[in-house]
Amino acid sequence: MAPINAVDNIDEGSSLFFSVDVKTIKKSGINSILAQLIFKLKAIILTPIMTYYMLPQEMGTYNLIMVTATVLSPIFYLNLADGPAIYLVQEKSKKNINNMYSTVVCSSFVLFLIFSAIFLLVVHKFSVKYLDYFYLVLELVFSNIFYKLFSYTLAVFQKTTVLLKNVIFKDSLGAILSVLLVIAGFSYRGIISAAVISSIVAGILVYSFVK
Repeated sequence: MAPINAVDNIDEGSSLFFSVDVKTIKKSGINSILAQLIFKLKAIILTPIMTYYMLPQEMGTYNLIMVTATVLSPIFYLNLADGPAIYLVQEKSKKNINNMYSTVVCSSFVLFLIFSAIFLLVVHKFSVKYLDYFYLVLELVFSNIFYKLFSYTLAVFQKTTVLLKNVIFKDSLGAILSVLLVIAGFSYRGIISAAVISSIVAGILVYSFVK
């Protein structure tokens, strides 16, 4: 391996710098708890609204699509975001971190395209009537992967305060759009569109921080 230039090393002013100490661990733990509470609060707010404006069968369809997307998301990119994490935190060269991260992102999107094509052929062959639902699943899977690939670096490098602010923005935007679209009559498609939009916008904001 080529020697690392001192200029290329991570300094304390870099967004990639972090130190493992009691303060950092406490802050990360508190921010993680707050993020989970915000996620639960979003569900508590949205559930009554969805049950009021949506039919039971629409609720069932929405839940099925969401569960399917949650299950397929790690499969569609082989969970590449979590695997290299231990190597990223040990790396001291910005250039090497950039190369590793770019490899993860590019590989993930290539895998997403491959698995999407495979699953699309299977669904088209055996259940054409479910194609519309499958496209909604694909949109959710893509947005989940998109947000994960850009946000996980904040957790890896212990930028949990930035991550918490991003989660608040993402869930707030998703909740507001969901309410507006459901009231407008878009049913579960409106909630899914809100989830996709909020994840992609929040992912872009994270990218602007870590790029």
